[in-house]
Amino acid sequence: MRFALWLEAFEGIQFANYHEASYSGQHNFTLAAYDGKPQSDHSNALGYVEYSEFEDEVYINFIFTGEKFRRQGVGVALMDELKRLYPSTKIHRGMTTPDGTELFKEK
Repeated sequence: MRFALWLEAFEGIQFANYHEASYSGQHNFTLAAYDGKPQSDHSNALGYVEYSEFEDEVYINFIFTGEKFRRQGVGVALMDELKRLYPSTKIHRGMTTPDGTELFKEK
């Protein structure tokens, strides 16, 4: 339900996945959510997740949502997109803040 509410608030959502670095078989990415087409200065970014891909598994390093977009489903949408990109890959979440713990609760 939170995702549906978020889609109403941000109808033109678009995702961009940036390959930031690679070394020793590890690839680092930033998956960003934008309100509309991504701007070069990222001024319309809603949030992002930094993650690594290593040995056919994904490791979440950091999730950030802009303060005015929190509790509106941005984190859920980012995680859904990450799962869509890696449908059969184990995704490790690491440590979480209290808000992050809420994000990863089983629905």
